[in-house]
Amino acid sequence: MKALIFNSGIGKRMGELTAHCPKSMVHLYNDETIFERQIRLLQEAGITEVVITTGPYPEMLKDICAKPCYRNMHFVFPHNEIYDASNYIYSMYKAREYLNDDILMMHGDLVFDRKLIPSLLKNRESNTCLINKYKSLPEKDFKGRIVDNELREVGINIFDKDCFAFQPLYKLSKEVIKVWLDNVVRFVENNNLNVYAENAFNEVSEGLRIRPVSYANHFIDEVDNKDDLARVNKEIEQWDYKTQKIKTSSKYFFPLKTQLSKLNSIKPFIVADIFLAKNIQKKLPNAVVFSGFTSNPKYEEMLNGLKSFKDNKCDAIVSIGGGSCIDVAKVIRLSLNADLKSDTPTFKQNYKYSDIKHICIPSTSGTGSESTKHAVLYLNGEKQSIANPVNVPDYVILCPKLIISVPKYQKKCTAMDALCQCIESLWSRKATPVSRKYAIKGLKLFEDNYKGYLECDIHAIKNIQLAANYSGKAINISETTAAHAMSYKITSLYGIPHGHAVAICMNSIFENCKVKTQFGSDLDVKKVFNEIIDYFELSKNVSFLKNDINELIESVNPIRLKNFPFKINIRKCYGSINK
Repeated sequence: MKALIFNSGIGKRMGELTAHCPKSMVHLYNDETIFERQIRLLQEAGITEVVITTGPYPEMLKDICAKPCYRNMHFVFPHNEIYDASNYIYSMYKAREYLNDDILMMHGDLVFDRKLIPSLLKNRESNTCLINKYKSLPEKDFKGRIVDNELREVGINIFDKDCFAFQPLYKLSKEVIKVWLDNVVRFVENNNLNVYAENAFNEVSEGLRIRPVSYANHFIDEVDNKDDLARVNKEIEQWDYKTQKIKTSSKYFFPLKTQLSKLNSIKPFIVADIFLAKNIQKKLPNAVVFSGFTSNPKYEEMLNGLKSFKDNKCDAIVSIGGGSCIDVAKVIRLSLNADLKSDTPTFKQNYKYSDIKHICIPSTSGTGSESTKHAVLYLNGEKQSIANPVNVPDYVILCPKLIISVPKYQKKCTAMDALCQCIESLWSRKATPVSRKYAIKGLKLFEDNYKGYLECDIHAIKNIQLAANYSGKAINISETTAAHAMSYKITSLYGIPHGHAVAICMNSIFENCKVKTQFGSDLDVKKVFNEIIDYFELSKNVSFLKNDINELIESVNPIRLKNFPFKINIRKCYGSINK
């Protein structure tokens, strides 16, 4: 199957955003262009032959397709030389010699979620179109008329009961394409160039048996103007978090090697905890392995990794390790196109899109960092929280066996961090129905598996890994609250691991604040927390000097604290922690 993308339009309604580029080269929330997103998702779905009609600035599109990451794909670029005096029916006509196959046909201004194309390709029907019976009919966009479960008409000015919201993305057999294309040729030869290709389709639609497929459970929308772009950016970011590719495997190496092959990676850059590095280098001799970072990674350490990536001309990033390892990999990726000569730290510069992909393999059941936009580095001794949607890894491999060798105290600390993230996400002022759903799933997995997790039961470890992942997905939306806000200085002053420090603060909050504990009829978060911290035999207190309390209070993260919806006396909470 080939893909056909109509990219011949001018995009006047986008104003200055398209003054020097095609509409499909407008940037989305993560700085990726609409066009490159489409190509990336086609490649991911296994489509390697793409026909791209061009209008203004064709070289921009060709430059994207010439990137090494698309070396397994084949592109052709039929050009619509009268793009400013014709509609895309003429572009379809110009592409006709390349359309002798089954075709996935789409408009170049469509933004859709990661799972839409795979779901269409799996559909048993040979000819499909996309409708949504639950969406109000748009005033100025396409509607589709469905008669006897077949597409009979596509148009803008049709509002009858058998018409539905419609998106111009079709899966068509070569037989159907030929019938449609023959009528397109007739239109063009009669000099009828300023109509949609669908005008030609409407005359021959009966009998083609193009079946409607609902897109109600997917995201797809077109970008015609700046308001569309703002709306689409807001929605597709959440869909991208939701559809992140996560695989669970008893051994990480085989799925890692498979994914690197799919990415056409020849020289991956592996950021790994030092105890894993030697084994990884043996298994991937072409890889560049970097372990030059500490448990609280410094900006300078990240820069060393970034330099190594560039010097070795690497083409993918893999992180295998705990939260610090993942954070370093995230910020290396974020900094790939930064100006290293600038005095401004790379992560504080404007992000520029990179096609380098990040595969993440966490070795702990803790932060859920493999699914969050957050990273932490230390610059001149000061903690820097770096939040960027690009920090979310593209692919995740959860390997329960990696957790078995983690020291028991570290296993306890990382699990408590994830447990507290779930609870705080439920409290958060920024919580949504989706974040609460993730948090509740995580808490229920903790409730059922925490004992087996410590006893190295592989099934329980797998479930706690999933629970930690859900906690990351939850705070990626809601962010954390008071327990995390209070915890950071306890770690830096007293050397208590982050997860344990958060648990200590959470215990104090339960003791000193009136907070919501019941979520539904079968989930009492205080009860779950107390059961787990007691079973883990973790201390709930810290010995510190009274003078330290002022320093602790001043250190509280105001953003995280503001996210906490209940009244809290920070001095009292810290005071009750002291032995």
